[in-house]
Amino acid sequence: MARYLIELEKKENYPLYLTHEKQFSLFGFSRLSLMDSDDSDGDVDFNPYYSANYESEKEYRNLKLMTSSDYNESYEIRNAPVEVGARGTDGKHFTFKILEADSWPDAEGLGLDSSQYSALQAALTKELVVIQGPPGTGKTFMALKIAEILIKNRRKMDRTTPILVVCLTNHALDQFLVGMMPFTDNIVRIGGQSKRTELDAMNLKNKHMSRTKAQHLMIVQYRNNLQQLHKLLDDVERRLYAVEKGLSKEGFVFLSGTDLKTHLLNGLLGAYLCMFLNHEEGYIAFSDVRHYIHEWKIAETENIFDDYDISEASSYKLDIDQKAYYLEAELDFLESHIHSFELMKLGVFSNRKQNQRLFQMSVEEKLDMYFNVLNEQRDFLTKRKLKIADEASKVSQTLDEIRWMEQIRVLEDQDVIGLTTTGAARLQKMLTTIGCEIGNIIIF
Repeated sequence: MARYLIELEKKENYPLYLTHEKQFSLFGFSRLSLMDSDDSDGDVDFNPYYSANYESEKEYRNLKLMTSSDYNESYEIRNAPVEVGARGTDGKHFTFKILEADSWPDAEGLGLDSSQYSALQAALTKELVVIQGPPGTGKTFMALKIAEILIKNRRKMDRTTPILVVCLTNHALDQFLVGMMPFTDNIVRIGGQSKRTELDAMNLKNKHMSRTKAQHLMIVQYRNNLQQLHKLLDDVERRLYAVEKGLSKEGFVFLSGTDLKTHLLNGLLGAYLCMFLNHEEGYIAFSDVRHYIHEWKIAETENIFDDYDISEASSYKLDIDQKAYYLEAELDFLESHIHSFELMKLGVFSNRKQNQRLFQMSVEEKLDMYFNVLNEQRDFLTKRKLKIADEASKVSQTLDEIRWMEQIRVLEDQDVIGLTTTGAARLQKMLTTIGCEIGNIIIF
C-alpha cells in the first residue's frame, strides 16, 4: 500500500463536512494499526490539527492535544464545529464536538481499547485512513462503529449523500451490511450474489422506484415501442435467414409479398409438391421435404388395411405410393436444377424477358428470376434490419437513461450503498454522479 501513497502531500486535513467549510480542498493521510494488546503507557495520542506524517515517533508524542480554544486562536472558522453523538458501553450516550479533542469521551466509555480508540478518532477526523491489523483485532467491529457514528450524525454533519461500502467479496459485503442493520435499514445492496435472505429487500432491484403517473405512462410507451421493434427485428431476421439459406441452394424459399410467394415457385415446383407443401412461408431444406414425404407416406398407410377390405386397401396403397413417387421425383428435379444453376448468370434472363409469362419461361429463366428476387430481398432486408436495430438501440438507450436516473434518486436517499469492487468498477460513472462525501469504507 505504501508505494501508492508516497506522493501524498504531508499536510493535515479533515473532512470538510465536519466544519461545514466546503470550500476548502486539502489532502491528508493517516495509517493506523490495531494490535491485540493496549499501548504500554495506556495513553492515546490524538490530534486532528497536526500532520500524522512526522519524521519520528518521538516528535509526534511530544505534541500536545489541541483544545478548542487553541483551535480558535490558530484557525478562523465561520461555523461552529460539529457536535455528534455516540453510543458507549451499556447503551450509554455521549455527545462531543468531533474536532475538539478535550470534549471526546474516553476509550473505556466507548468500549474500545487504546488502538481502536486511535483508529476511531483518525477515521472521524481525517480524509483518508487505513486501519490494518491481524485477525481478531476488531477491524470489522471498528468499521461498524465508525459507520454507526457517521450514519446517526448525518444531519449534524450536513451530509447529503450516502456512505459507500466496497468489499472484495460478496460474503464480506453481506456480513458487513447485516452488521449495519441494527442501526439503519436505509441500506441498498447493488448486485445479485447475496446469500443472506435478510438483505433481499435491500437489493437495488427490489427498491421502490417512485414515479409520477406521466413518468409511468412514458416508460410503458417506450417499453411497448421497444417490444414492437424487437418483434419487427425478429421477423426481418427470420426472413433474411430464409433468403440466405435459399441462396445457399440447399433448399428453397417462400416469402409472402414477393414473386416467390405469389406465382414464381408455382412454376418451379410441380403440382403435387405445391399442393403438399401448401406454400408455407420461410425456408424449406430439401432434406426436410424428403423427411416430410416419408412421414406422410407412413401415416397414410398405417391403418389402411384396418379400415378397408383387401382390394380397396391395395388400391389406396398404390395411389399413396404413386403420389409419394411423384413428390420425390419433382423434388429431385428441382434440387438438381437449383444445384446446377450458376449464380453468375444472374440477371441475363430477367432483364431481357421480365414481362414474359411464367409458363413460357425455361427452367433456367425461372431460376434466374428466383435468385434475382432472393438477392433483391437480401438487400432490402439487410437495410431494414439495420434501420430497425438503430431505432431499437435508441429506445433502449433512453430506457436505460431513465432507469439510471431512477436508480440515482433511490441511491441518493440511502444511508449506505454496498457493493463489491467488481460492481464499483462497473458502476463508476453512477457512483461519481452521486459523489459520496464519505468516499469509501473498503473492507478486504
